[in-house]
Amino acid sequence: MKPIVLTLATAALASTLSKQSTDANPPQTLDRVWSGVKQSGSGFTSVTGTFTVPKAGKSFGPSIWVGIDGSTECPGGGLLQTGVRLTGNGTAFGWFEWVPLSALVFENFKVNEGDDVRMTVHAYGPFNGSAVLDNLSTGQTVSHTFTSTDVPPDASLCQKSVEWIVEDYNNSGGNDTDIMASPDYGTINIRNASAQASAGTVAPEGGEPIALFDTRTSTVLSQCSAEKEEIVCKYVGPSTKG
Repeated sequence: MKPIVLTLATAALASTLSKQSTDANPPQTLDRVWSGVKQSGSGFTSVTGTFTVPKAGKSFGPSIWVGIDGSTECPGGGLLQTGVRLTGNGTAFGWFEWVPLSALVFENFKVNEGDDVRMTVHAYGPFNGSAVLDNLSTGQTVSHTFTSTDVPPDASLCQKSVEWIVEDYNNSGGNDTDIMASPDYGTINIRNASAQASAGTVAPEGGEPIALFDTRTSTVLSQCSAEKEEIVCKYVGPSTKG
């Protein structure tokens, strides 16, 4: 689920997280799919974060995840990610993905509203890694390991960025036509967030904020900020609650 980015002035599309708005305070990337925080560096080997599953929207909800790569630091490369999708009917499910492969669901992983879920991905090399979900409320853990035989040769990891994201899953194809905008999910906190890189532990604080932007209405729908080891994402668009 790679991002589709635009600039505030022109709303022009790009294929990667490459442009930042100069009008926002603080400066932020505007994206049609993602909201969250990105940290750039080198030699990233893991990223993790924990959130509490909120009550979902009426018809569908966002997908909350952590990932390695997927932006300009690794053009045309892979993206290793795992997280939880809210369905909108009070349920949720865990999933994992190595882009451009299709996302897969963790079968028999129980997730309910109010559960604390820790999301972690590990990169063991350009073509090797794992995705892990821990339901800290129930004690259940699921994982999946990718090997070089699973990953396409043009989807290697560069290990140069990590992300903590609240995604408008229903618009992950990037086509605004007949696609529902993100619902009002309130506030989602991703806490105990950190990453491991060649330079040591990296916190999300000081990273690049990403805002979800609806091109049809020229409206920012979701904004995120980071302080120390916590990312706070808030729905700031028009009310969708009836």
